Amino acid sequence: MFGLIRRQGAAGRLLIAPACISGFGTDNTPFAKGHIMAVELGGWDNSHNIVPQYECWQGLQGGPWRDMEVQIGNNPTVNTMIVRMSYDSLGDTLAVNRARFQNGETLFHWEDSRIPTRFEVWTLTSADPGNYFSSSNANKLLHADTFVNGLGRPTYDHPITAMPAIDRKLWISRFVRGQVAAMYEDYKTEFEQNKLPKAIGSMMASKTAARSTPVKGIAKPARSSTRIKAISVGLVKQPLRNPEWFRVRKLDLVRRILLLPEVANWLPLERASFDEAVMEAMVY
Repeated sequence: MFGLIRRQGAAGRLLIAPACISGFGTDNTPFAKGHIMAVELGGWDNSHNIVPQYECWQGLQGGPWRDMEVQIGNNPTVNTMIVRMSYDSLGDTLAVNRARFQNGETLFHWEDSRIPTRFEVWTLTSADPGNYFSSSNANKLLHADTFVNGLGRPTYDHPITAMPAIDRKLWISRFVRGQVAAMYEDYKTEFEQNKLPKAIGSMMASKTAARSTPVKGIAKPARSSTRIKAISVGLVKQPLRNPEWFRVRKLDLVRRILLLPEVANWLPLERASFDEAVMEAMVY
């Protein structure tokens, strides 16, 4: 892809990007319909400029592709962007991988013949590639390949051999939030089941206290060392709205999550670094 850079902002960008030119459907996948050349750099909202890219990798600050777009946009000396994509995977795996993904297996790397496996990007400051845009140039592709091969190493090189770290973090965070919410539901159910017996116990304790009220001329009874504590009568539906519940159980929640079978798919560093602070950042 050869593109003359026109820094224009993204105001004219479509709310919903066109479909990928390859026909790969990104619904219910970790992919977004990514622009090969960003709209704010002069790219257009057309399927010929759209390929599947990991969602956070291409769209969020800290994602290598998005950070590259910002760097190019902030460099006024760059006037041309060239992108060469490689497709090294074979076969149509969309249905199989989508089923795995929807079944909760979210951290695996997707391989499909329609997903680029490498993006090589050259940024130029003085070249005039206008000749390659001419539809009358019968050997346009041949000349373009020759031109690119003579450029040497790309300015940016993005091989895609695994789900990017920034996308793994997103899906691990969603998993953790879901597990914490489920654990809170278990707590709420147990609370509701035990509320009536505890309430009866509290009532009995109140009656006992009433019978023990000192009467004039009679010594005050000794205070019992065991007392039935008052219980909370209110519950919220989500732990995000019940920080006290979350605060006192953080360590236990971390331990329980690390014992779940899905955590076997986390990388060793992801497991080793998962502590109370990391979990709290994911939940809140």
